[in-house]
Amino acid sequence: MSSSLLLYFLLDDKKVVDQCIWKDYYDENSRSVLHQGLAFTGLVSLILNCWVNIALVSSRLWYDLSYRNLTIFTVVAGVRNVVATLAYLPMFKYLDNWFELQIFSCIMFALYETFFAILEVESLNHVCIERFVLARYTANDWLIQKKHYLLYLFSSLFFTTLYTYAPVFGYGGYWYDFTCSSCTFDMILPEGYEKYVILIIFFLRSIKPAIMMVMMLFWAHLLEKRHSNKTSEGQIQFTKNVIVITTVNLLCWMPIAFIRGRILLQQLLVKNILPISSSLYLTFINCAMWLNWLSPALTVIALFIVDTRLRNVMCNLHMCDEQKKNTEETDHTKYQ
Repeated sequence: MSSSLLLYFLLDDKKVVDQCIWKDYYDENSRSVLHQGLAFTGLVSLILNCWVNIALVSSRLWYDLSYRNLTIFTVVAGVRNVVATLAYLPMFKYLDNWFELQIFSCIMFALYETFFAILEVESLNHVCIERFVLARYTANDWLIQKKHYLLYLFSSLFFTTLYTYAPVFGYGGYWYDFTCSSCTFDMILPEGYEKYVILIIFFLRSIKPAIMMVMMLFWAHLLEKRHSNKTSEGQIQFTKNVIVITTVNLLCWMPIAFIRGRILLQQLLVKNILPISSSLYLTFINCAMWLNWLSPALTVIALFIVDTRLRNVMCNLHMCDEQKKNTEETDHTKYQ
């Protein structure tokens, strides 16, 4: 397998699908069940995600920079699910094959899904970082600057681009995932020092953000508790909301990250690239992939339960335009 990304664009999916090392782990029936589950969870997530994004963008919440920062995360989560959902809907697959459009070719799917999956993680990471920065500024009686929020966005895009296009620089590549019909970042380690670079990339894009999220929210909570006389109820409640949705998303992402991490470490330690061949383990893989795609829907449900302001807007979308016109930028986030 070449490490150059350009070579992957020259591959014919129909010719190389037999080289998928996971092809013997699923029969046609079990693979069909997996695909149907991905289509269903993706569609549910897409519908609920559109609902919350409309509520965030079209209401007075848009004027609150904390909610605007959260909106970046929810929008990215929805965009990630668009192609991922369409790729497994029978009608779109039929049209794509019939007209030979190759919209959902393996490598294009991998680039798209990988980019937005990493951007989703980085965006949530910066939502958590914003809570700590805001808590620190509040504790010191400083005004948060608007440029911080642009920095969050550009930082997320920078690291996402770096991790996604690492194969352009000869580190890793894209190949078939467990479905043998869509691609992701290659889980097969190359020889030589490159395998350690790939392990570092896996750590930076999967484990490091999770650690950062937990640390930022922990420190933000401590600062807000210590300086409760300076911190508004709205700021404290928003941090609690972020803690809830971060917990939900980490629980959704951890199973598939655990599986991929286990395969990488297994190759490094025992030189074995194949997963455990058992129906129970394959069920775990299915559930992990479904849960990963269901994370945007569970995020919306969590926000609906814990965030009173957002819930009121979501239940009264017909009033959003009028409320937005009458709203000035006077929410709990102070900035200059």
